[in-house]
Amino acid sequence: MYTGTLKGNQSKEFSFREWIDYATTNDEGLNKKYESKISVVVNPEIKVEEEIGIQFNLENKTITGTINGSINKIEVCESELNECIPDNEESIIENSITREIKASKLVKTSIGLLEVNETVTKMICSKLNSEKVICSYPYTFENKPNFSKTSCLAGTNNETHNSDNCDEETNGLYEEITNLGKTYYYRGSVNNNWVKFGTSEDELPIWWRIVRINEDGTIRLLYAGKGEEAPSKDNSGYWINNSYNIESKFNKIVNQNAYVGYMYGIPGSDSFESEHGYDLIDSGDVDLLQDSYIKTVIDSWYINNLQEEEKALSGSTGFCGERSLAIGFEGKGYSNQVTYYKADDKIFKKRIPSFDCLDSAHDLYTTKNNKGTGNGALDYPIGLITIDEASYAGGIGGNVSQKFNNYGYWLWTGNVYWTLSPSTFSINDNGYFAAISYVGNNGNLYANSAFNSYAVRPVVNVKPEYFKTESKEGTISNPYFVEI
Repeated sequence: MYTGTLKGNQSKEFSFREWIDYATTNDEGLNKKYESKISVVVNPEIKVEEEIGIQFNLENKTITGTINGSINKIEVCESELNECIPDNEESIIENSITREIKASKLVKTSIGLLEVNETVTKMICSKLNSEKVICSYPYTFENKPNFSKTSCLAGTNNETHNSDNCDEETNGLYEEITNLGKTYYYRGSVNNNWVKFGTSEDELPIWWRIVRINEDGTIRLLYAGKGEEAPSKDNSGYWINNSYNIESKFNKIVNQNAYVGYMYGIPGSDSFESEHGYDLIDSGDVDLLQDSYIKTVIDSWYINNLQEEEKALSGSTGFCGERSLAIGFEGKGYSNQVTYYKADDKIFKKRIPSFDCLDSAHDLYTTKNNKGTGNGALDYPIGLITIDEASYAGGIGGNVSQKFNNYGYWLWTGNVYWTLSPSTFSINDNGYFAAISYVGNNGNLYANSAFNSYAVRPVVNVKPEYFKTESKEGTISNPYFVEI
């Protein structure tokens, strides 16, 4: 007879045989019905103990493990899909443990090892009292931007702020695959993309912010002001000490399609190629291209403030002033035909930004000794941010942008400033006008007549060998710097 104990949820297998308790032959034992009885006797004086276990639960990006039983030690590990060996002792609080999952990875970039957000699948394994290992289910943690929403933080918008228009989870550094390779861009409420680079004509340090690490490893910087003191915010949250001291119309004349361009051909032409100067680029006659008014302002600022640092800047990375036409709309993009350009379709209608410059041979502004990567039209390696880059950073355009303020992402400053991206050529009660995209003083993305005067925030691309990160965090109090 077997005797023993079983723990809670424990089982045991037995081999069972039965026999006849008197002598008989095979013939006598065949074709008969037998009845057997199995008796299980439980001793009520024996204490039944439930086996200690742990039950996992996921909420947002936090896995909670609730322990059923009393333990004095638990070790935990984090894994992707496969069981891992717990080796990190975890604190037990109210009979449970919590683990916040980072949906990210460490990536080697041209400026060092950086944490890049991504969608991951993770599971948690635990070892209770140095014995049995128990693992959770694999959980998938989505961590990718929703460009139909703005990147913002709860409480940073006005009373109309709600989850329908605010994507609070996407903040940090993200990776995007483009036609040229991988680029890493900053989105949302970040404070680790500050850079000091150059000295202004009045001998003040110049401040910048990293827009993204380009596919070629250069670092795209956006002008953030000048001053001995680091830029800071006032009691209302507006940036101060970052006076741009640069303001400009995009163009002083706006009554032809040509004026949507940073550079252009002959206004009022009878072809798109002539209007926008594509024919001059193709023939190598880039010196015959005409400059927008804002380009003359930016070039002048560059000569007076940054030209001595030109060795650190890339002339081949370029700046995309995309003039491709939106698909499905009338208008051929020349003379005074009402026309919708690609930015209007991508950002203000579909909200699908792209870092790709569709016609880089004509619309990627590179310096004159860099015709191979772009149009080779610039005198100096300086330009503007694109409306796509503003969208990747967390801005949003279209009808929804009229309904709320977006103070929760790093591009917002309280200023209105131009981008490089054409939007439309339109007509209103005042006549025809070229419209350019811009970042509004409430942080959202819009387009308006190129005749308006808005702030100007120049953009440069720094070569990685001059970009210094040693002992720096990229914060406003400990910024990266550029050294020649």
